[in-house]
Amino acid sequence: NVYMSGFVDPDKVLVWMKRSKILLHTSVPVHAGLTKEGFPNVFLESWASGVMVVSLFVNPDGVLDSEDIGFKINSLDEAATILRKYTRIEPEWRELSMNSKDFVNQRNSENAELKNSLIQILTNTNNKF
Repeated sequence: NVYMSGFVDPDKVLVWMKRSKILLHTSVPVHAGLTKEGFPNVFLESWASGVMVVSLFVNPDGVLDSEDIGFKINSLDEAATILRKYTRIEPEWRELSMNSKDFVNQRNSENAELKNSLIQILTNTNNKF
C-alpha cells in the first residue's frame, strides 16, 4: 500500500522511514550514472532506519551489492520480484535490514572509533589538503 503524505519535516523523516521495509528509489541518472542529487541522502536515511534500498538506476560505488544492503535493478518487473520476496520472507529481509543499520552505524560520527580517527586526521599538522 502507498500513502502520499506530502511534505514531511526533515527531523521527522526517520520516524516515517522506520515504518517501511523497503525504499524503492526511482531517480533517473542525468550524467555518468549520477542523479541530480548526487549521492542520494534518502539512501542514508533509509539505511539508518533499517530499510533496505531497491534502486532502479543508482548504485553509488556498488555499495548496494558490496555491503548487502539492497539491490540495483534494471526493470520494474525485477523490482516487483524483489519487493514480493523481501516483504514475504522475514528472515531474509531482517538480514538486509540489520546490514543497513550496521553500514550507517559504522560510518556515523557518533561511532567513537570513527570520531577519534577523524579527530586524529584533522589535528595532524602533517596533513596537506
